[in-house]
Amino acid sequence: MIAVLELSRKARKAIVGEAIERQLSQRTPGRRILALDALRGLAALSVVFIHFHAAFNEFARPHWYLLPIIGGNPVTLFFVLSGYVLSIPYWLGKQPSYSVFLVRRFFRIYVPYAAAVLIAILVASRLLYSQLPVTPWFYRTWQSPLTWSLISSQLFTIDTTPKINTAFWSLRYEMEMSVVFPAVCWTISRLRPWGALLATIVVAKAGFILYNHPEHPVWQEFGAALAYGSFFLLGAILAWKSEAVARLYHKTPKWLKYLCLVPVIIGYFGIGHVGKWAAMAPLACCGVLVFAQHSRISRLLDTAVPEYLGRISYSMYLLHATVLWATVILLYGKVPLLVLGLLYCAVTLVISHLSCVLIEEPAMRFGKRVTAKGGAKTARTHRA
Repeated sequence: MIAVLELSRKARKAIVGEAIERQLSQRTPGRRILALDALRGLAALSVVFIHFHAAFNEFARPHWYLLPIIGGNPVTLFFVLSGYVLSIPYWLGKQPSYSVFLVRRFFRIYVPYAAAVLIAILVASRLLYSQLPVTPWFYRTWQSPLTWSLISSQLFTIDTTPKINTAFWSLRYEMEMSVVFPAVCWTISRLRPWGALLATIVVAKAGFILYNHPEHPVWQEFGAALAYGSFFLLGAILAWKSEAVARLYHKTPKWLKYLCLVPVIIGYFGIGHVGKWAAMAPLACCGVLVFAQHSRISRLLDTAVPEYLGRISYSMYLLHATVLWATVILLYGKVPLLVLGLLYCAVTLVISHLSCVLIEEPAMRFGKRVTAKGGAKTARTHRA
């Protein structure tokens, strides 16, 4: 595991310079995997593009040459990636106490989320009930009064229609998994890898079965939690056996690596969220993580721009939809669509940066500061 987590500092210094290198080192102490941060940033950017496309073309499949920027399963990748990263301290025997873990996750996930909800409410209150020739998907948001019921449902991460922000739905599963994740890691560590993988398949299958019964909303919601939770499990298992995966990758002939890359690309870009092949998407995301760390792709990810996108990725995911609705309502029909898209992306990046440095990172630092004493008492070393 330690060998997998080592970072090439000299290579980054040659690319981004001493000043940026110092900033990255200060922001990502310890053995944080910056390439995976960068991967998260690129996935968040693709969500920005996907939702702009959806505002004018619903979710019509884009041309093949646009798939790298407005295709794929980025939210599935987020879930798998979260499971991978969150489980690393457990496999290294450095998991903090449960209370410390929860407090830090609260400040890491919920505080920026609550701020994004308030920003969405503030902006939406001025721009409700627009009437533009855009897609029905666009009109699932900001077409209902901002009642206390709607606001409270968003603050408590209850997925409802209408919505304040179309991207908020996934945060519910991030927070739910945060509550049970230490127990999940403990459970799968008691199984052999194949047993843990089999348990994950059972959980996923049960989730998909329950989710496909809309006549029982409660069971459907529970099914969604199981299905998305299985994505976290896959990421955790991949991190658990990352050393073995790394050895296997480097022993594999180059031609076979390219051959394996084909189903990974097809699975990530060619399979949707529903249908009998939907379960292949999280497996493809596992393949994306493997290639992102061990192939030449890691050199591209380990550069300034992807790493910067990784830094602001969470704020970008939280705020881009609010920016999208505001820019479309205010500017659609007044400027060319290309200009509208460029303005939307530029404002999203600026707002995301401000949110990151003024809300997200201070909240993370505060969470670590208030748990500093408890964080020193880590859990006992777990078997890998």
